[in-house]
Amino acid sequence: MAETPDDAQKTEEPTPRRLEEARAEGRVARSREVTTAALFAVVALACGTANSTSDGLATALRPWLSAAHAHASDAGAMARQLVDSAGAAALALWLPLGGAVVITVLAALAQHGPMWTPKALVPKLDRISPMSGIKRLRLAVRSTAGKCPLPASFRDSQICPSNNPRTASATGSFGSSPSTKTV
Repeated sequence: MAETPDDAQKTEEPTPRRLEEARAEGRVARSREVTTAALFAVVALACGTANSTSDGLATALRPWLSAAHAHASDAGAMARQLVDSAGAAALALWLPLGGAVVITVLAALAQHGPMWTPKALVPKLDRISPMSGIKRLRLAVRSTAGKCPLPASFRDSQICPSNNPRTASATGSFGSSPSTKTV
């Protein structure tokens, strides 16, 4: 009786039909390195344009912050001033934000080409199971019962005395008062 080999033991290349089906479902290979490089490019762009961006935002917001009391009391005039300031802020931010969008799209295109798969956006309701979540929580509580929930650097300190042999016998478990037995 032959067993079906798992994915790690497959020796044949996937057929073109299977590759097309996977692409239609949005299951394509994505490299974390390309995404990280794109993120570094976005950070470099933001750092390179920080001076002009901050100057543009300061120019757009200066009338609102320096003389807030001097604005027109007319609603129409205030709306025009607000639109003018919002336009100036948008002009100041278009290069870093627009560049971030362009770099992100280019990174995705470099990895798998143009692709739009609405099927990948549909939530899979069969994966949502409240009972399995409750079971995971119960297992997590059981596995940490009686253990200090803090990181290892804090385990030997006074914060978690049950793990510190010098203080565990004097204070009891988790800092409770010492037992007073009389003989």
